[in-house]
Amino acid sequence: MSKTIDIHSPFTLGRIRLQNRFVMAPMTRARANADGTPGPLAATYYGQRAGVGLTVTEGTQPSEDAQGYPMTPGIYTDAHVAGWRAVNDAIHARGGHVFYQLMHAGRMSHPDNTPHHRQGVAPSAIAPGEQIYTLHGMKDIPVPRALSIGEIQATVEDYAHAAKRAIESGADGVEIHGVAYLIHQFLAVSANLRTDRYGGSLENRARFAIEVSEAVVAAIGAERTGIRLSPGFTGMGLSHGSEGPDLFRYLVGKLDKLSLAYIHIVHYGEDDILHDFRRIWHRAIILNRPARPRADIGKDIASGLADLESYGAHVLANPDFIERVVANAPLNTADHSVYFGHQPEGPEAGYTDFPTLKAEPHLWTWGTCPTTVSFFHRCLGCCGWAAHISVRRRLRRSRSRCSRLRATSSRSRYLSPYSMTVNQCLSDAPRQSASYRPGRSLAAASLLIVLRQVEYCSPRRRTKRLSAPSWRCL
Repeated sequence: MSKTIDIHSPFTLGRIRLQNRFVMAPMTRARANADGTPGPLAATYYGQRAGVGLTVTEGTQPSEDAQGYPMTPGIYTDAHVAGWRAVNDAIHARGGHVFYQLMHAGRMSHPDNTPHHRQGVAPSAIAPGEQIYTLHGMKDIPVPRALSIGEIQATVEDYAHAAKRAIESGADGVEIHGVAYLIHQFLAVSANLRTDRYGGSLENRARFAIEVSEAVVAAIGAERTGIRLSPGFTGMGLSHGSEGPDLFRYLVGKLDKLSLAYIHIVHYGEDDILHDFRRIWHRAIILNRPARPRADIGKDIASGLADLESYGAHVLANPDFIERVVANAPLNTADHSVYFGHQPEGPEAGYTDFPTLKAEPHLWTWGTCPTTVSFFHRCLGCCGWAAHISVRRRLRRSRSRCSRLRATSSRSRYLSPYSMTVNQCLSDAPRQSASYRPGRSLAAASLLIVLRQVEYCSPRRRTKRLSAPSWRCL
């Protein structure tokens, strides 16, 4: 009988030994300096989250032509190399490891967002039919310029050059971004109408991805190279046609011969193709399931379908994600409005200011009080006004025993399990993150009262402090 593998166990990835099998997924944060160097808080941001085994950075452009969005970092100049060193040092200081994600946006670009203000490039002159954010507001993405054969070869070399610069800056490796952007655009029949050796058949459409991978492997070594793919991704005007599964099986098989360190799959749909990849691919598989339920953490590793699991928004909002998983503690949830760019509250807001368990010494985990937890489990299962009414009734009962209820709180643009009162939640729920329906927000906020220390004043104005397990009137 094979032994079940634990997600907290170490793993050897290429030439590095990871402390666990958690991966921080790449997430664009749009907080770099205007010249593409990492922002002043980047080292703090990545260092806070280095408890994961492997950090994959936000998409990092390998050239000026590769930039799609404003304020994203690059890795092709001396200044970029120097700027990333501090980030690498912060991650390595905590025992973590880091791969930069090399991202060429292709047609998902706008002249306002690139250093040279040139038209975006793509396999074919086909616009995605979407808008993109610029510093001057949302704008339609213009028709891109189709790359010539010579320009394709130059772009391949840009990837290789950026990979060398990443290693020079102290990175452990690079991940080639093959989802949504230039590499994926070559794969998609809706974006690639070429009639030369880079278009038409699935073998030709996969050629660019393979050539980029070969060039990066030649530059830094296969054990330092990974690639991210998503057979089920159909956003940004991309379609693979009926032969999509065969296209990705062919591509993964070709990449396997290069002995890359890993493939990083962003998975949508049925698992059949994952089982095919497990059979075709002979090295590490990192699996990302968007919106994976907390109860499913570690399941793909335990089943043998993946070797590592990656998490994005959970790690973004929880610098101590690993500690919270181990302690079965509640997770912060980030408001989507803080994902990109500096916030009015300051550069730390929504970036480096998410609370940790150590910063909340009054933490009380879910399992401490079965009576209150059972109520909130029921409440969290409700939606809309059902939860609203339930919370109101419980509050009225509590007021019959306590003349006044106070709970310390901080108004912020993310939801911390210990930072909102019920009354705030009742008034703020419609304005909270899209990931929180009103009912879930209300129930969660009620749980916050239970989980933190609560003060109440008796009729004689004698203040007494109750620890969370003693607070039974909810």
